Amino acid sequence: MQGAQKHKYLADITTNEANKVRNQTYGARVTFGDNVTDKFCLFGKAGVAGVKHSVGDSNIVDVHSKTEVRPTAGVGATYNLTD
Repeated sequence: MQGAQKHKYLADITTNEANKVRNQTYGARVTFGDNVTDKFCLFGKAGVAGVKHSVGDSNIVDVHSKTEVRPTAGVGATYNLTD
């Protein structure tokens, strides 16, 4: 899980009201790979990430909240310069 502190954004300059915004991220992934040679390795990653965006009013009441789930993927390589 990855979270963040709430950020305040001024909503109305005349009343000094502020909106509070927070994002939370949850995720899981698996990494797989194998050595191609003694020094060279290829690998891949696959997983999912869920992100929740929340906006609240100055009374810390959630006015709007939305959660999205997204797939994640990646590939990579490593090369050992020394033994």
